[in-house]
Parts: sequence; structure tokens; C-alpha cells
Amino acid sequence: MQSLQTDQRPRARHRHRTMRAAGVLPPPRVAVLSAGVAAQSVLPSTMTVSGGHGAVPAFSHAIDLNLPGWRGVDQGRPGTCVAFAVAACVAHLEHRADRPVPKFSEQFLYWAIKHESDDHDNFAYHTKLIYAAQALEKMGICESRLLPYGLRLVTDPRQTVSGPTPSAAAFAGACDHRHKARFYLDRASVDQPIPHAAETLLERLCLGRPVAICFPTFSRPGRHDPNNWDNQGLAAAYGIVADPMTSGYTEETGSHCVCVVGFDPRPPGGAKHRFIVRNSWGTADWGQHGGEPNAYPAIPQRGYGSMSVDYVDNYCWEMMQL
Repeated sequence: MQSLQTDQRPRARHRHRTMRAAGVLPPPRVAVLSAGVAAQSVLPSTMTVSGGHGAVPAFSHAIDLNLPGWRGVDQGRPGTCVAFAVAACVAHLEHRADRPVPKFSEQFLYWAIKHESDDHDNFAYHTKLIYAAQALEKMGICESRLLPYGLRLVTDPRQTVSGPTPSAAAFAGACDHRHKARFYLDRASVDQPIPHAAETLLERLCLGRPVAICFPTFSRPGRHDPNNWDNQGLAAAYGIVADPMTSGYTEETGSHCVCVVGFDPRPPGGAKHRFIVRNSWGTADWGQHGGEPNAYPAIPQRGYGSMSVDYVDNYCWEMMQL
């Protein structure tokens, strides 16, 4: 069974976008680990667990996996957030301290997801991290210079959404950047998020690599705009994502995927701690005040934001780490 969810994302002050369905209803899955990688706790002894849907970390150390000069990106209106989140994970994995952050083609990866994975649906934007993992391992991802991102929203259901076939040079370049997911989790049923998702996410971040996650988005009943990722100007200004079931955001209307790059343990108390995310909604109208000193949450630069431990713990559908 498959759920097609489209999160409408109009803006009062900014350009209209149609938000991208990142999730479909998954079959039961467990962690997928490469050889020699064990699923074990790596949390420091200061980690405690309390309350919430599952495990809610109360963790005293900040985690910052952001890279210098790693500017925010913009997927535009097409629903390609999964490709953007995974491309960010690849960039972080391949970055070298003495070089600029590499730029990889989200468009190539999205094309590969729709043509070289088990997705098999090139007439709808929604996809999953497991399909991105399949495409990345089989086809790889080329550098952006070989296929710059330029997808435009397709509204005609008779047209495919993945764009034109990449060039021979793009295919050849992608071969040098194949990666296998070291870790993958999917929810066990349509009614249950990943158990202890926040604690698991924190464990993976402690390994020093970002994590891509998928989750539902919420709107006020009868309204698809704005959703809880466009809440009351806080997201535009500071990238602060409203928790579901707060401020009237009670109706699940879509889904999204981001790359988690950090953790802010302020203020004390666990449930209100926030994960720092690299979004793909540009820098002009999301997380505008990123990089400001002494800000809470501490987002590193424009185009970044944060979501609460509770949001992750109660609603995370998928997570993947390279």
C-alpha cells in the first residue's frame, strides 16, 4: 500500500512552492549495516532517558557537523527533498579539510532513484530514502558541474518528473562516487514511527556523520498553507519548526526529508532539545538569521534550522546514514 502525500507550501511574503512528498507507506524494515559496522550505543555516559513516546535524550553536549562554507541549497518547487538530503550526506562524507565542500548533483541522484531503484514511479515526486540508498550504491552521484540542478515543477500527470537522461560524462563521473548506506531504519507499520528515533538519531550523530530523515508535515485543519515548517515567520527567520499538534498544526498533510547535522542541548530538560537540520528551501526565506552568535537554537548559517527531539521521536519515518 502506498500513500501519496503532497504538502502545499504557499508563502504570503515569498514565492509559492508546492512541497514535495518524501514519504510513502513502508513495509517493515530493520537496520541495514555494512560489514563490520555494529548497531551499538555510542552515547556518552551523560545520556539519560525520560518520558515521551519512546526515548527522549537529555544530553549535555552540543554536536556540530556543519562544514565551513557549506551554504544552504534550494530544491525549488519539485518534490526532490530526498535527493537533496542524501546528496548532503555524500558531500559531508567526501569532504576534505583542505578543500571546499564538494557539490554533488541532486538532479542526477533523483533521476537514478526514479530509473535505477525499486521506486518505479516516474510520474509522482514522492520517494523514499531506501530507494535513494539503492540508487547511490548502484549508480553513484556525479558532481554538480556535470549536471547542475535545474528541475522544474511538473503538474501534468502524463509527464515524468525526473528530468532528461544524464549525459555520458555524468554517468561516468557518478561511478567515482558510489556509496553504500551504513545504517538504515524504516518504521515497522503505517501507524508507528521508528521506536526511540531521537535516541537512535543522536547515537548516529555521535559517530561524526550527518543523517537523512523523513517525517510527516502538519497543517491547520482545512488549510494546507502554511504548514508547521512555515510557522508564523519563525521558520523564515530562524528555521524554527513548530512541533506537530501545537499551535493548531494537527492535520497531517505532507512529508519532507532533511539532513540532520547537529544537536543543541539547550535549554535543559530533554524534550525541548533540538536537532539542527540542513534544509533545501533556499536561504532567502528560510533560516534567514543562521550564523548569528548566541542565537538559540544555534543554526550555523542561512538555510539551516531546527526541529525538536519530540518531533523526531514521535513522527520519524525513515533515517539513513552513509
